Amino acid sequence: MPVNVVCQQRKGIKVTDFSEPRVVNLGPVALAKDQDYRQFLYALLLTIGTSVGLWWIYSNGVFAEQIYKKLGPFITAGFVLILVLGLVGGLVESLAISRNLNALKRQRLNAKELRAYFGVESFDTKDYRLLEEVIELRLFRAVEQVQNYAKLSAYLGLFGTALGLASSLGVLSEVRSMEDMLQKLPEIGGHLSVAFIATLTGIVITVLLQQMFRLVRAGAQDLKIRVLRSLHNAQKGDDGS
Repeated sequence: MPVNVVCQQRKGIKVTDFSEPRVVNLGPVALAKDQDYRQFLYALLLTIGTSVGLWWIYSNGVFAEQIYKKLGPFITAGFVLILVLGLVGGLVESLAISRNLNALKRQRLNAKELRAYFGVESFDTKDYRLLEEVIELRLFRAVEQVQNYAKLSAYLGLFGTALGLASSLGVLSEVRSMEDMLQKLPEIGGHLSVAFIATLTGIVITVLLQQMFRLVRAGAQDLKIRVLRSLHNAQKGDDGS
C-alpha cells in the first residue's frame, strides 16, 4: 500500500517526509477504490465453491453412502451445522469489514457504519487508549467466532474417530475364537470406517473454515490498523491545537 509522503524542494534537493506512519497492507482491500468489496467477494467465492462441491458429492451418492450411513445422523448433522455456521458467519463478518473499510475511506471516522459496528457514539474522545481496546475487542470477537467453528469441526472429527475405534475394540473384546473373528470382521470394518471417515470429514471442513478464518483475520487486521492510524492522526491534531 502506498505510504503518504510529503515531498519538499530545499535548495534543489528533494526531501521526503516520512512522519506519516507506515501501514502494512494486511488485507485485500485497496485504498484506490471507493467501493471495494474484494474482502467479501473472496469469502463468497469460497462459500460458492464449497456449496458446489457438496452438491456434487450429494448428487453422486457419496454423501449418503459413505458419510451419513457410516457416521450416523447426529454426527453428520453436527458436521453440516458447523460448516454452514462457519461459512455464514465468515460471510457476515467479511461483508461488515468490507463495508467499514469503504466507509472509512469515504468519511473517515465520521462514518455511521463505523460507529454502529464498534458500538460507540463518537470517535471524538480524549481517552484514545480505551477506544483502541474497544476496537481491538470487537475485531477479536469477529475473528474468534469463525476460528471457533474450525476448532469445533476438528474436535467433532476426533470424536467420531475415537468413537469408531472404541466400537471396534469393543467388538474385538468379544472375540473368543477364530470363527468369532471371521464373523465379526464386517462389524469391525464398519466401525473402523466410521473412524477414518470422521477423520477425513473433520480435516476437510477444518481446512475450509480455516481459509474463511484467514480471510476474516486479514480484513480485521487491515481495518484495525487503518482505524487506529486515523485515531492517532486525530490525536496529533488535538495535541497540536
